[in-house]
Amino acid sequence: TGNVNAVYYKAGNSILLNPGFRADNGVVFKAQIEGCTVNIPWQATTIGSVSGTITGNLTIDGTGDVSGTADNFQFYNKSFSGDVTVIARIINITAIDGMRGGIMLRTNTSQGSKMYEFILDGNGNVGKLKRRNPSDVVEFKGFTAMPTSNTWLKMTKTGNTIKCFAGTDGSNWNEVVGWDDQTDNDLGSDFLVGFVGYNSNNAQNCVVNFDNMSVNSIPVN
Repeated sequence: TGNVNAVYYKAGNSILLNPGFRADNGVVFKAQIEGCTVNIPWQATTIGSVSGTITGNLTIDGTGDVSGTADNFQFYNKSFSGDVTVIARIINITAIDGMRGGIMLRTNTSQGSKMYEFILDGNGNVGKLKRRNPSDVVEFKGFTAMPTSNTWLKMTKTGNTIKCFAGTDGSNWNEVVGWDDQTDNDLGSDFLVGFVGYNSNNAQNCVVNFDNMSVNSIPVN
């Protein structure tokens, strides 16, 4: 009301126009809420044919494998876009060669999806796995010795550059190298961030217990 050029009202999560609201001829009325986001929950996804469970915050107990041209594993994941920093501590992992748990970025949930993974193996090594193109064979690079309990993993994605770091206290990090072409990791504008556990050698279940998980400093729940 009144002889004014513009009136602005700051709204919260909604705008309610009550009966009797009026915008006369010659008046431009706009209702707008900016910066809204949808909180998509983390979800447990079975990729391919695999047995096992994902429970609590967070234990992955399952069979499977990430290798060849088609993957089979349990994946605790969420959709993201842009740059990410993912951190997790592996409290413990079944200490047998081929038991693997860690962090994965993945284009989608198809078995042959492009992906980049940073894992702790049950033989006491961390390493990186990568599928460069859909249905390519997985490559494995960059071994570094780390304990099978209380090992921290960190993966950073900046544009198409992905780097991996390991540590024992969550504060001091050592980069795990092994690929010269760190910049060729185009996973698309939207991709999946998640945590994995599987046994790459046989059908015995791998048990991986995680804690202190975060993405861009936001705790995972």
